[in-house]
Amino acid sequence: MGLTQHTFNLISKWGKPFKSKSMLELGDQIVYFGTKYGMYSTPYFKKYHPDLSHVAIDIKPEKFAVEMDLREPFPNDMVDAFDIITNAGTTEHVTTQTGFWMAYKNIHDACCVGGVMIHENPKTGNWAGHGDHYVTTLFYEQLSDSMGYEIIELGEHPAMGNTKNGWNVFCVLKKVDDRPFVEFETFDKYDHHYE
Repeated sequence: MGLTQHTFNLISKWGKPFKSKSMLELGDQIVYFGTKYGMYSTPYFKKYHPDLSHVAIDIKPEKFAVEMDLREPFPNDMVDAFDIITNAGTTEHVTTQTGFWMAYKNIHDACCVGGVMIHENPKTGNWAGHGDHYVTTLFYEQLSDSMGYEIIELGEHPAMGNTKNGWNVFCVLKKVDDRPFVEFETFDKYDHHYE
């Protein structure tokens, strides 16, 4: 998707209260707002937030991301390594249902206790043909219930003003403890749509 003003506002709002110093961004994202429109997010964060250790990963990096497949377990040096993780329109593109589960397991594993995970993904019934997975607010409520996450903010909004068929679900979750991630069989029953 890209880093929209809405997503950036969530990062600014919820990264600061938790004194975020290390950020993992899923996808080689492009900035889609303001005077920095079209700039990749990695140089954006390095230039305007130099105190933030920012790493982007992508299965097919275009410019600045490190090549990594979310369908595969993260290496040990990424476990508990980040206190803010952003998923701004990335996990919907992860192929297969087990790959979708592994992507969320990787996010959980990479986030340190007390850190935040910021998600923004297409709402079920919107952005037809855009990705493989679509979610609802209930999906994040079910995930939070299983994992003991604190839901800091949860809602829907029309991405980039597309009120007709461009609604996204956004959710900011705080990782409260270090329990193992939920098994695939339970995760797959959460309210999401696979195409």
